[in-house]
Amino acid sequence: MKRTRLPTVAVLFVLLVSAVAVGVSPSVSATDGDDAGDERADATTLESGSVATDAISAGDEDWYSFDAEKGDRLFVELTALTEEYDQLRMEIFAPDGSELGESANSTGNPQKLDVDRGPTAWGGDVAPETGTYYVKIEPWVNDGTTLTEYELTVETTSQDADRPGDSPTTAEPIDGNATVTGTMSGADVDTYAIELAEGESIEASIESETDVLGNIQLVEPSASEYMPNEYDEQYDLSGGPALNDEFSYMATETATYYLRVYPGNNSKAWFQQSSSYELSVSTSSNDSAVPADNVGDSLSEATTMDANGTETGTIFGTDADWYAFDATAGQSIGVELTATSENEEDLVFSIYNPDGDEIGEYPNDAMNPAYHTDRFATGPWTGGGDTATQSGTYYVKVSGAGPVEQTAYDLSVQTRHIDGHEPNEQPSMATSIHDGSSGVMTGSDADTYTIELEEGDRVEATLDRRGDFEIHTQLLRPDTPDSLDSESEWEYDASEWTVDGFNATINESGTYYVRVYPVENTIRSFFETVDYTLSISVNGKDVSSDTDRTPDDDTDTPRNETPTETDEQTTDSPTDEGVTADNTPDDSTQSDDDTATTSDGVDESEDDESKENDGKSNDSTDDSAEQPC
Repeated sequence: MKRTRLPTVAVLFVLLVSAVAVGVSPSVSATDGDDAGDERADATTLESGSVATDAISAGDEDWYSFDAEKGDRLFVELTALTEEYDQLRMEIFAPDGSELGESANSTGNPQKLDVDRGPTAWGGDVAPETGTYYVKIEPWVNDGTTLTEYELTVETTSQDADRPGDSPTTAEPIDGNATVTGTMSGADVDTYAIELAEGESIEASIESETDVLGNIQLVEPSASEYMPNEYDEQYDLSGGPALNDEFSYMATETATYYLRVYPGNNSKAWFQQSSSYELSVSTSSNDSAVPADNVGDSLSEATTMDANGTETGTIFGTDADWYAFDATAGQSIGVELTATSENEEDLVFSIYNPDGDEIGEYPNDAMNPAYHTDRFATGPWTGGGDTATQSGTYYVKVSGAGPVEQTAYDLSVQTRHIDGHEPNEQPSMATSIHDGSSGVMTGSDADTYTIELEEGDRVEATLDRRGDFEIHTQLLRPDTPDSLDSESEWEYDASEWTVDGFNATINESGTYYVRVYPVENTIRSFFETVDYTLSISVNGKDVSSDTDRTPDDDTDTPRNETPTETDEQTTDSPTDEGVTADNTPDDSTQSDDDTATTSDGVDESEDDESKENDGKSNDSTDDSAEQPC
């Protein structure tokens, strides 16, 4: 139920003052009590320049309609007349039912057309078609109790009916050398489409009666699906969000680009103003600016490179460089990318397995969804990798984080053997705990072991770590899926963590999984290694090693206690200068035929006689001795 309206004399005085204040016709169209329609079909009709007053409370809606011609500037203002009022908001709708209206910045509220910051809200747009438009008014929340009286003003002003569209999909095509004229208001955006070839330069400038209403922006081709109010720096090619009256740019791809004329301020004052403008555009070809590209542009055309090698290249525009290298199941793959140009444009890379699926553990100090050379955060260098779960050809894709003018780079790839249990990244690849529970870990690695447990068992794990970054353990339940990601593995955790391991009381008999994984996965840890020994006991009995075998002192010495010359070569991690073939272990000493060891360090070779001899005499060049598997 709506409250009795203000005395007629007072209302007429308010309406006349309001009409004069906004510069509209003094003719007034006022509703009586609950005359405003409660739904669109019953909307109360208003004339341009008219003012309506009514009252509204929680749960109610008031609808108004007015006619406009295509290209008209629409301006709507809502003012609460009640001293203590519920917050109101209004929305404008086109004849086809789509919502219109540019947010008014000076309200200080991201929602358009509300009175959260004061008793007045305003907004508008440019009519996209001739027809009937609608305004809906409602309380901001529906649990209020205040009956709020308000005043609604609607104004339409003729503008350039043949103006270009607001969005790329309705943009007006223009030639590479042209001058166009138009009219701009605080609720308007004019969009022009221009064809540019890779390497072609464009210069544009604008002159207008009012500087704030005459700004230009070049928008990249990929923004064609976005509406104007969703543009941001991500799509801008003309110098960022600052007000621009001129710019120059060299196209990085052959495509349709968009020139956007926009207001620099959409406050109430600019919503009610218009300004003519003149936009001048010129283009010129510059084929020599496009660098030669001898690297494959797709996975199927990838350029072959050596694992443990470095390649150099240049990214221009939306170009992508693809490289292929071979890796063996169980090897650690490390990739480094360095942007060598002095400009501030960023590059990214991604890694793909032989099936063409993207792989790679993203380090905490890199940026998703690819390894990112963020000039302002991590600098011009980034790195990362994964463990090869199958043998075959792997791929690296290098591209710009966005279109780039021209950025040179160095790309290095490193493959190396980790330990004899690899690949054991997932439960489907897990190694039995009796096969040994010592190993080597990198920042992109995860080691998974199986253990059979009975209901009521008490399991304890202790992890002895020897290296520069932290690693952790956890016990996963029998219902754990064959493959895990870093987000889902916690759903299956059955362990009670301790400082250096875990405890767990088993509630269900079955096959459990012990996971060893890095806690720290910074970029640098992807090129470092950590030796560890995992000790598991069930009901106080050690089950993590073969107790029937006697450790041999020569093979049971931890690698970092008395390193040999060969050990140092194998465990060296890349320096800050980058990963190169010079500091990478020779594949000839780390083939896939490396023998596994138990936690005692005893070789499990197929040849028992060789195994016995190895145990008695262990040469420092024997690769198996340096792998504490």
